Amino acid sequence: MIYKLIKIFFITFALLNVNTVIAETELNGYLSTQFGMSANEVRTVIEEDGIVFSSSETTDGDHLIFAQRKQSWITSDLLYVFPANSDRLALIIEIFPGLFDTTPIQKKLAKQLGNPSSDNYPESVLKKMQESNLIPTGVNQLSVWNITANGNDREARLMGLEKYVRVEYIDNDLMAGK
Repeated sequence: MIYKLIKIFFITFALLNVNTVIAETELNGYLSTQFGMSANEVRTVIEEDGIVFSSSETTDGDHLIFAQRKQSWITSDLLYVFPANSDRLALIIEIFPGLFDTTPIQKKLAKQLGNPSSDNYPESVLKKMQESNLIPTGVNQLSVWNITANGNDREARLMGLEKYVRVEYIDNDLMAGK
């Protein structure tokens, strides 16, 4: 009985601490872009951030903006996604070509968002997530930050792949057309 009470106490304590961290953390977009912006608003803001616009296209009804960000240590490729069901910015993907180690990006995200909600996925779970198209094929490391602040359901996903590192910033409500 005491063991069960101690276990319940620790689980409750852990959940309260997670909720506190989540409530204090916000994920509004990437740099100056904000979730919910139109494509025209995003094009204006990314130029102000020093991001170079590459091209724009529509695929399967989704509007996509491709860009590049030159940083002092690496140039990353960016994809801004406006789903057909909302036409508002819902997903930003940043790819770091040639970066094999997630550590520098993990540190940056942890500083911004706190510790990840989960980051210890066994290979079998990663494989099932890939088969379900939740993550790209080839992911060998995954860290996820679940952010539910101010009524928003958002995530940041850090993925280590064989030849690059990928980060996704997602507004789950906008992706679902809400």
